[in-house]
Amino acid sequence: VDVQDLEICYEPILQSGAYDLRVSAVSDDEPLQASVIVCSLGTRYKAYCSNIARTLLINPTEKEKETYSLLLEVQEACRSVMKKGSPFKSVLEKARSVISAKKPDLLPFFTKSCGFSTGIEFRDSSQLLSDKNTNEFKEGMAFNLSLGFENVPNDGTAKDREKFAILLTDTVLIEADGSTSLATSESTSVMDSRIYDFEEEAPEEPAPSSSSSSSSSSSSAAPVTRQKTATRTTVDLVQRKSRETSGASSLEEEKRRKQQQKEIQEQKKLEQLQRLKRDLNKNQETPAVNSREISSYRSSSEFPLNADLY
Repeated sequence: VDVQDLEICYEPILQSGAYDLRVSAVSDDEPLQASVIVCSLGTRYKAYCSNIARTLLINPTEKEKETYSLLLEVQEACRSVMKKGSPFKSVLEKARSVISAKKPDLLPFFTKSCGFSTGIEFRDSSQLLSDKNTNEFKEGMAFNLSLGFENVPNDGTAKDREKFAILLTDTVLIEADGSTSLATSESTSVMDSRIYDFEEEAPEEPAPSSSSSSSSSSSSAAPVTRQKTATRTTVDLVQRKSRETSGASSLEEEKRRKQQQKEIQEQKKLEQLQRLKRDLNKNQETPAVNSREISSYRSSSEFPLNADLY
C-alpha cells in the first residue's frame, strides 16, 4: 500500500458512556471510560472508500457479551442475502428477522438501516440498505455494512454502566459467484479478540488514625478511592496490552515511513535536476533572434517578393 494515496474519509470516532452510531458523529473531549468503547474509521485509497468499526468490551457484563454475539450472527445472516439480483431491502428484513427470533427485546435498539453503498463517494444516499430500497445488488458493488444496537439498557450488574452500544461495520464486496468478501477482514470481529477482562486491584488500606472522626472519614472515602483506582488500573492495563501488541510494529512502521520519505525526497530532487537540464539544453539549441532583422509592413502589398521567405 502506497501511503501517499491514503487519506481519511472522516475524523476517527471514539465513544464510551454516551453513543451515537451515525457516521456523522464526532468524538468529544471526555476521557474514555473503561466500559464499552466504540471505534470507527473511514479511509480512502486511490479515490476509493472503505469503512470499519469495532467494539471493545472492557470487563463486560453478560448482557453486553450476549448482544455482541447476536450482532455477529446478524452480520452473517445479512451477508447471506447480499447476492446479485437481491433487493437492498432484504438485508434489513433479514437482520430484523434474526433479532426477532433470538432476542426480540433488542429490536427497538437496532439501527434504522444496515448501511449504504460506498466507492468514490463515501456514502451514496440513493443506495441505502433500508427497508424501502428496491434496488438490486450487482457484481462489483461495495457496501458499508453497518450493524449496531444503540443505548441498550444494561442488566444492572454494573452500577456505572446503565446503557451501552455495540457497533460492527465492515466493507463488503459483491462477488461474481454470488458470495461476498470483506475488504476489512484483516481486523477480526471475533468476540474473544474484542474482550478485555482485567481484575481490579484494590488500593492499600489507609493507615489507622487515633481520632475516631478521622477513622470514620477514611472509611467513608475508601469506596470512592477504590473505584477511582480500579478504573485507572483498568485503563492502564488496556494501554499496556495495546503497547505490547503494537509497540514493535509501530517502531517498524515509523522507520519504514522515514525511509520512504527520504527516498521520495531524493526522487523529487533528481526529477527537478533533470528538468533544469532539459530547460538549459533547450535554451542553448534555440538560436537567438536579432531584433534588427525584424521588419514590419503597413499592408500586405508591401511584403517583399522573396522566395526565401516562403
